[in-house]
Amino acid sequence: GDKLQVNIVARNHRGEQKRYGGDYFRVLLKTDKDTTSVIADITDNLDGTYTAILPLHFSGKARLKVIMIHPSEAIDLLRRVTSTKWSPGLFFSARFKEKNYEENTECNIWLPSMHDEPLYCNFSNTKTGEPWYCEKPKKLGCDAFISYGMARTTVNVRGITATFFTKHTHVQISSLIQESKTMFLCCTGGDVYNRPLCTASKAGNLPPRPAGYFLHDVWHSTHCATRFFLDGPSHVNCLQNKFIYLFGDSTIRQWYSYYVPLVSSKIVAGFDYYFGIKGITLYEKQKTPTVWEPRTAVNEYKNLSIHFAAHGMPLQNGGGRESVPYIADSIDAVQGGPDTVVAFTIGFHLLLYDPSVYVRRLITIREAIGRLLNRSPETIVIFKGLNFYQMDDMFNNQCCLSEWLALRLETIARAIFKEERRMVVLDTWDMTASHYSIPDGLHPTNQIIENEIQLFLSFVCPN
Repeated sequence: GDKLQVNIVARNHRGEQKRYGGDYFRVLLKTDKDTTSVIADITDNLDGTYTAILPLHFSGKARLKVIMIHPSEAIDLLRRVTSTKWSPGLFFSARFKEKNYEENTECNIWLPSMHDEPLYCNFSNTKTGEPWYCEKPKKLGCDAFISYGMARTTVNVRGITATFFTKHTHVQISSLIQESKTMFLCCTGGDVYNRPLCTASKAGNLPPRPAGYFLHDVWHSTHCATRFFLDGPSHVNCLQNKFIYLFGDSTIRQWYSYYVPLVSSKIVAGFDYYFGIKGITLYEKQKTPTVWEPRTAVNEYKNLSIHFAAHGMPLQNGGGRESVPYIADSIDAVQGGPDTVVAFTIGFHLLLYDPSVYVRRLITIREAIGRLLNRSPETIVIFKGLNFYQMDDMFNNQCCLSEWLALRLETIARAIFKEERRMVVLDTWDMTASHYSIPDGLHPTNQIIENEIQLFLSFVCPN
């Protein structure tokens, strides 16, 4: 189909063209009161210029929006701050208790006390070696461990304050947004209606860039032929006789709560994305104290079950060991088969660590996927990519949190899972980055979750 090319020239504070790349831009084409939109694929030419390509999947009046999120100088600072094996602005802790006495100590992937083994408890994963250490209590043994906790702290890392990267300052540069006058587009749709089935063998395991576009608030994937499940019965017809496993953080727990509303007001107060879909009745086998413990909902009449479990530390919500199983271990426990679907995501809780921490974690997961697919080749395995987010006041005291960090991990994940061609990477970055409803914070709205589920079910039931 037709494409729109946008040439971007970056300039310094003196108005001179920059002679090097590394700036972080986002370019969008929007129409129909923003309900129809597409995000650009941007090439850094490494000389201060950038080329943005926007496929024209729709016609009509449209506006072009160019946003510089961070200049290259800010990206360099982000790289420098996130070059350690501890998370700036986060304090992880462990609670130890014996009878009426308890202590709390610091935990992380790396601790200063690790040079002296008697001073720490080694809670690393015994199978994969994923590191996790806690300082040893002064009066208790490591076996007195009860649960993990986390607190956010205001920090100044190497002279960079947390507020330096908030949306209220020039580095977040809300002022550097260029929006064009209304233009009229007339285009051909290309082969968007001739996409392959949503399977790894037919469509390939990696989505293209951009991975799709919104048309009247409905996501159309360019990866494969998206199906639309518009009512409860269509969901039931797809999911019956299926065993669904969802592993990871709260952005995939939203998929679980799409079908199984979470009612613990203590946990979900302030969030509006927990809801169920009419036509599917699922019952949880047992209630859990919080939403983070592993949980399973079933419909015995339809022979359907959906299981959720979080990922291993670091996980900011904490809890007991049963609340933080490692995804590799969870995958190894899945029997697999033609009626089994495993979907997982991980990344947001590792944003502020050195990327090598994330690489190691993903490699252990990829190896577990390989073992699963070797013993049960017909199992469907899906990595739900990271979603776009904007910073909000909730994170202002957490140093240097930026959407660029999530995009960095998304890029790493694609490179690592590209090697396992029997699984599928499901893009949610382009979907969330191009929609107007994305709020401040990490969690997509109901409208986005609905589109994510439609794409997910297209891979579960491609025919």
